[in-house]
Amino acid sequence: MSEREQPAEALPRFPPALVTAGLPEDVWRNVFERAEWGIVFGLKDSDRLELMNPAFARMHGYSVVELTGRPIRDVFAPECHADLLENIRLSHERGHHVWESWHVRRDGSRFPVRMDVMTIQDAEGEVAYRLVNVQDISEQRETEARLKEREAMLEQAQAQAHLGSWRLDIPRNVLEWTDENFRIFGVPTGTPLSYESFLAIVHPDDRAYVDREWQAGMRGRPYDIQHRILVNGEVRWVRERAELEFFADGSLWRGVGTTQDITELKQREQELLRSRQDVRELAAHNEKIREAERSRIAREIHDELGQYLTALRMDAAMLNIRFGMSHPELGELIGGMKETIDTTIGVVRNLAAALRPAALDMGLYSAAEWLLSGFEERTGITCMLDMPEGEELQLDDERATAVFRILQESLTNIARHAQASMVRVHIERHVGVLEVEVDDNGIGFSPVDVRARKTFGLMGIRERVLMFGGESRIDSAPMAGTILRVRIPLPEQP
Repeated sequence: MSEREQPAEALPRFPPALVTAGLPEDVWRNVFERAEWGIVFGLKDSDRLELMNPAFARMHGYSVVELTGRPIRDVFAPECHADLLENIRLSHERGHHVWESWHVRRDGSRFPVRMDVMTIQDAEGEVAYRLVNVQDISEQRETEARLKEREAMLEQAQAQAHLGSWRLDIPRNVLEWTDENFRIFGVPTGTPLSYESFLAIVHPDDRAYVDREWQAGMRGRPYDIQHRILVNGEVRWVRERAELEFFADGSLWRGVGTTQDITELKQREQELLRSRQDVRELAAHNEKIREAERSRIAREIHDELGQYLTALRMDAAMLNIRFGMSHPELGELIGGMKETIDTTIGVVRNLAAALRPAALDMGLYSAAEWLLSGFEERTGITCMLDMPEGEELQLDDERATAVFRILQESLTNIARHAQASMVRVHIERHVGVLEVEVDDNGIGFSPVDVRARKTFGLMGIRERVLMFGGESRIDSAPMAGTILRVRIPLPEQP
């Protein structure tokens, strides 16, 4: 028969002081037998186990009979013996005392316990007995250990990710930070915090923005922002995100969020932006050199080769005048030479125009008219040029050439892919900016698909615009045509 099933008569008799404390003996025995925690009852000056319940004996691996009469210290771990008498003394002085210790089982294994001691006084008010509740707190300790381990892992993960967490009690205006959050903001751990003390660390130029976003967040807008902070005079970047929690009545309770140190990310981002800008400046420089070389080659072809071809045609004409009548076969040969020379002159002119249209020297509007006229003649697509009447657009050569090349690339794309019957080009100058639109009524396309294919024509248009700090946008959809919009900043007028 187990201790739990052991009849009450097998237990020692209860001391009279306990029985007369308010409950009959059978009630006390019922409590002793059914309690899941250990209960020990002993005289004031006794150092032995006198009366215990089955649960106490069971947790130590004994029966009640086996433990009865043994020294109290037998159930304590050796290193706890020194503190045993002191804690008993404190329980007598205070009347109630709680402490934690280590007990040992019959097999020598150890387990943590919580001792809750209450003293019972006699008629003269002196301590007569001790009533001790003993609880095995092994599961609690294991839970606490797992919790501490998880907290340590969380702290380690936060430190590695440079990610701290925080909680703001909105009604009380109390801000709580994890250790990593204190480190990110350069504040000593444990420093009392409020929303205002946090805001004081924010970079002065960003405080209004952060406060505005937080107020908007409390009204329901998502709170996910990036801003600067000042830590010992050093500027850092952080990303903050938060979610709001509410009381049952719908009023704000607290904000719970995270702070990530993104200083290194911002530095790399700035380095990447500088690198991209360097590449664009290099590309712009190379494009300028290419355009200058094209202009030089176009002039040499037009002036040098064109002059030689013209002189050669004149010589052929003179040869025909002098000898063509008397030598019909020679006259026929000279006529063929003149046709070949004329064709070559046309090729040279087209080549020179392709390298550098002479119309560009007369302004962008004139060059656009020449370009659209030739495009309409070659493709049969109706072209319309929309520009202010009665004025010529004065642009520096670099911008005029860039816009001309953008128009060339746009028309090439339309001819290849759009299946359009009409193209409209709008060029207009506003205050400080040049606006260009190329609109066709073709079959259109999905911008997402085009971005996935990385078409170099559209990429080239974008890069030409970015060289001048401008912006470009393409609006299109299947069977809905395409509109290219370009805005290029203009230098200030003297």
